[in-house]
Amino acid sequence: FLDEFEGCPDLYQRVRVSVAVLEPEGAPEEPPAAERRLPCFVYITATYPPEWAQLPHLDSYDSQGAHGLPYNPRENR
Repeated sequence: FLDEFEGCPDLYQRVRVSVAVLEPEGAPEEPPAAERRLPCFVYITATYPPEWAQLPHLDSYDSQGAHGLPYNPRENR
């Protein structure tokens, strides 16, 4: 489902990366560093129209955020 949603492999590519799991300060004993890393998949693109780089963007996006910009499903675009 996510591959189709993200337009994989035409628009985005699914790539496996290792992610560090961070704990808040003062958390109980931390496991060894090797146990705090998890494999996960991310969708990336290296090929995009040059004008995309000039478009406004949000540093962080939450579809329920105070910005008032609801997510617009692909079928509505």
